[in-house]
Amino acid sequence: MKAIVCLDDRGGMTFGGRRQSRDRALCEDIVRDLDIGQRLLMCEYSKSLFEPYAERVNVCDGFLDLAQSSDVCFVENKALLPYIDKIDSLVIYRWNRHYPSDTCFDLDLEVSGFGLVSSCEFVGSSHEKITKEIYVR
Repeated sequence: MKAIVCLDDRGGMTFGGRRQSRDRALCEDIVRDLDIGQRLLMCEYSKSLFEPYAERVNVCDGFLDLAQSSDVCFVENKALLPYIDKIDSLVIYRWNRHYPSDTCFDLDLEVSGFGLVSSCEFVGSSHEKITKEIYVR
């Protein structure tokens, strides 16, 4: 499966009980990268971000347990380490900012065998610069 996360410069995923991933351009980028018929799985917490793309989204609180190898999982507030054996690629959107964090990214990419295969930057709707990194193992 492919996992997608949004991180600040310190690996934070949420701060002050709020998400870091509210950016219209980021959501457009995620949906644009989906293959035809590919599922985008997420929990109920993330659903509101993707309302314009509801037909492409499957919402289930146990989505990481149910994910198949061809699925894409958008993860905002859940640990990924328990699912490390299911993840073959990882997309990290970096905000290039420091926030206090409640939930942090729990994978060590090098130890887990992930290598960076591409990186690009784009202008978001709420951030001047978002860095998109793609890792595979």
